[in-house]
Amino acid sequence: MNIVYQTVSFFGHWNTEENENLVRHMKLVVEKLIKNYNIKYFLFGGLGNFDEIAWKVVTNLKEKYPHIQRIFIVSDVRQLRISKSPHWLNNSNFESIQDIPISYPGFYRRIFFRNLAMMEISDIVLFYVQPRQNSGAYKTYEQAKRMKKTIFNFYE
Repeated sequence: MNIVYQTVSFFGHWNTEENENLVRHMKLVVEKLIKNYNIKYFLFGGLGNFDEIAWKVVTNLKEKYPHIQRIFIVSDVRQLRISKSPHWLNNSNFESIQDIPISYPGFYRRIFFRNLAMMEISDIVLFYVQPRQNSGAYKTYEQAKRMKKTIFNFYE
């Protein structure tokens, strides 16, 4: 039985520092997923440095693999307002922008449940996460393990 992978989502700390080693490693992993595992869709939440780093890597690879698609998943429609969105969020930077309706109040709670919804539709989940108990990214990582997702953590 062949498993056809198609979707990857990214989760990491807001303050992830961009460095040459991380970018090079991410590029190698993401390109391998595209070439060897039929990955076509890349989901982004757009909050924090790790999402931006991941978006840059995928965008760079899109030149070589034009069939891949970058999909921005909104946790709150207010995120689409210019003042609330990441500077790299606009329609030309993504093939699709999708809203997952989440009724939970509170910014962090909506992000967590948006992350869970992204993981549900992802075959592979890429993280940059340190074991910090109060971190939303770490809580998402722990949930991905419980969901038995295929996980890769660039921090490790």
